[in-house]
Amino acid sequence: RWWLGLTFGDILDQAVDLYPRREALVTEDARLTYHQFVENVNQVAIALLELGIKKGDKVLIQLPNWKEFFFIFFGLHKIGAVAVLGLPRHAEREIEHLCNLTEAAAWIVPSQYRKTEYHPLINSIRNKCSELKWTIVVGDDVPESAVSYHDTVGKIDLKRYPSDYLERHRPDPLDLANILLTGGTTGLPKGVPRTHNDHICNGY
Repeated sequence: RWWLGLTFGDILDQAVDLYPRREALVTEDARLTYHQFVENVNQVAIALLELGIKKGDKVLIQLPNWKEFFFIFFGLHKIGAVAVLGLPRHAEREIEHLCNLTEAAAWIVPSQYRKTEYHPLINSIRNKCSELKWTIVVGDDVPESAVSYHDTVGKIDLKRYPSDYLERHRPDPLDLANILLTGGTTGLPKGVPRTHNDHICNGY
């Protein structure tokens, strides 16, 4: 009974049922209860579905410790997509490698983080990764070839969808949830696939 038969989305929903008014996330620009947090997650999940991301699609997340990272992480798990957990400091060589290694359908990246502007990287990667369908940019300065995260999510009105809308997209706990990265002798990251059951078991 090490495996609980739960997904990351299930665990979040359980927390919301138990502690809807408790704080779930505190960042520099937000303080959200579990109820507010899951509303943001569900909005992102539906936005990703509307964009075309589907169950099993690999999505490379290259975001710092922002609130958007957590919305996207759980949003992907609500629809059965797979989060590939990159790092903000990864440069062109690593991102190209990860996109091709995982056959990522989407890549989520900031427009700018600290002193790094990602426009040159975004334009270069789009030409090097044939499987990449969507580059989703978090920030105000979005290249023409990319999709604005805030515009895409902002179009979703949860009132237009039934309360159980996302349940039909719930993955199986034995489905792939995340691909973690590890270093190696090649100097390029390797991917470690983890299912919902397996990854959650290691967290309990």
